[in-house]
Amino acid sequence: MVYVLTYSVSTDWPLENVACISFCDRDRRNQICWAAIDELGEQLRLARERGARVVVLASALEDHWFEHAWLQDLIDGVEGAEQSGSGRGWLCVLKELAHESVISIAAISGNCSGGGAEIGWACDLRIAEEQSFFSQPEIAMGLTTGIGGSCRLARLAGRGVATEMVLTGEPVSAARLYQLGAVTRLVERGQALSASLKLAEALTKKSSDALAGLKKVLAVSDNEPLASALKNEQKVFQAIVSSKEALSGMKQVQKQYGLGILNTGAEMYTPTEVALIRNHLLDSYSRYAQGLDSQNWEMVRACFADEILIDYGELSISSGPPEVPRRADDWMASLQRVINGFDVTRHAITNHRMHIDESGGVSCRAYLSADHVIYPDSEARVISAEDVVTVVGEYNNYYEQIEGLWKIVKSELKVDWTIGNVDLLEVAVERAEGRSES
Repeated sequence: MVYVLTYSVSTDWPLENVACISFCDRDRRNQICWAAIDELGEQLRLARERGARVVVLASALEDHWFEHAWLQDLIDGVEGAEQSGSGRGWLCVLKELAHESVISIAAISGNCSGGGAEIGWACDLRIAEEQSFFSQPEIAMGLTTGIGGSCRLARLAGRGVATEMVLTGEPVSAARLYQLGAVTRLVERGQALSASLKLAEALTKKSSDALAGLKKVLAVSDNEPLASALKNEQKVFQAIVSSKEALSGMKQVQKQYGLGILNTGAEMYTPTEVALIRNHLLDSYSRYAQGLDSQNWEMVRACFADEILIDYGELSISSGPPEVPRRADDWMASLQRVINGFDVTRHAITNHRMHIDESGGVSCRAYLSADHVIYPDSEARVISAEDVVTVVGEYNNYYEQIEGLWKIVKSELKVDWTIGNVDLLEVAVERAEGRSES
């Protein structure tokens, strides 16, 4: 079968002895076809032979770093059909990244998965932007990892999170992997490449012999058991990839992609992207609740778009007509006029249910139980029913992706019941006004 290949792999030399190899395949959302991985392996080799001391791997596609292998090539290989390339590039890339004369830096500017994530794990250093997520989704298509998604990941992040990632296939944030040590540095959106080049420049000023020696020492200390583990991992992968279940799983997922191009409408998101969206929405609700309870209004504000619709029903907070857009900053001021008047609040938001409509719009419902307390004695901190009002209801937030982040554009709150002293809401407003005046 003949496929139209639209990928690009290009090498630039932004600094002396520093090669930046950039990959892009818009049609496949940076899924890596065999022709592309062959080209990547070749350009890594050429960069080393031309004297590169540091190689930076980057993506030219927004919100995606290197994604998983293009499944059509795997399917064709199993079925004996023609593939886009030899596929030997997978092992060539790993060999070049392990070469002791070159330090490799993964400039991770978006999500990465499967074989793409495994390339990241094989790099010496990983600088990731805070919006990025990592996943090993092989289990979702009846596969195992094949080139380090279990072995290297377990050594970098620990057995626990590696087990979670490979057995569930669910994505994990760059922030979490940074805390665990698998991500070297965590940077803001748009900063991965510049931070990687800055680090690369610093490395070129150090002794090349010393760097090569240290890389060799690290490899020897780690790769003896790793070599055996990788050999076994590849053996298992080869045994699994030809199975009827794996072949069926790959074909099912590949059908959704339409030969690498994502469908539109209700199925416009891949399973991995749906999981990522859900993670973003859960994180949004969590940050919103934590921001309210800590009165961190910058955290709360970051959850919302600049212009929003608010419908909080009959609560004492004046949200204005629900059909009229309002500035998010004005809404923050309205919230502060109530929340700042309480001594303590505790917002518990649970049972999230995400919905994607036919146009690709995203909404998320969740249950709310929020305690609002004014202490009768701030020293004793003992309360009765008269000192607390609890609001129980359901949020329904609508989201849009703005500059790569999911922001609330419409928020609804349906109050099912309140418990305790409802008059405390008015008392809180008076206290907040008094505090602001003082």
